[in-house]
Amino acid sequence: MGDKKYLLIILSLFFIKFLNLNATVLLKDNSRQLFPYKGVAELNLTYKYVENGKFTEIYDEDGKLIYIDKSYILEPEVKASTMKVKIIERESDGKKIPIVEKYYPSGNLYSITMYELKDKDEDIEKNDIKKFYTSGKLEKDIYIYIYSEVCYESGNLKKRKMQRGNKSKVETYYENGKLFEKTTMKEGKPDGKYEVYAPDGKLEESVFYKNGEVVNK
Repeated sequence: MGDKKYLLIILSLFFIKFLNLNATVLLKDNSRQLFPYKGVAELNLTYKYVENGKFTEIYDEDGKLIYIDKSYILEPEVKASTMKVKIIERESDGKKIPIVEKYYPSGNLYSITMYELKDKDEDIEKNDIKKFYTSGKLEKDIYIYIYSEVCYESGNLKKRKMQRGNKSKVETYYENGKLFEKTTMKEGKPDGKYEVYAPDGKLEESVFYKNGEVVNK
């Protein structure tokens, strides 16, 4: 049942409206495949979450720091691990879109992120998407829209984030597929309604934020 709900989510109009991508298919082995795609590059990178700085350091296969991501917070179970990264290039309306898939050490899908860039990128145009990813460009403000999902190791959806500019919407889920919490963010702070749900689907808490401060319960 959880897989069916998850598939319906992936096939929703959200992709059509914002990215015009074909569907992501959940396969029987809990891996997913985007199609059609091209320009695949695979890397084995180490991710280390720096708690006091609240950012993630990414190291290449030689142990060299290649990227500091202030927007990417690792889940507790993978705060220091080596993950395979598959970088896929998609084309939509004549525009090339980089898609980054990350995998648990077990090989199961950990996350998938799609970037809609502000301008064409030379490395992507030359199909050198490995260079694009390791150059640290994603640390800069080069995209106008990001869609990302994080999965439990079982393959079920754990978190979804949709970001446009400095505003984002974040949803997290119980492993059984039911919604746990959802909120809207602005410049990294809660801004708008924040809701928490019980495992049975009942609303447990509803709070309104403004610039990170509670204004109404």
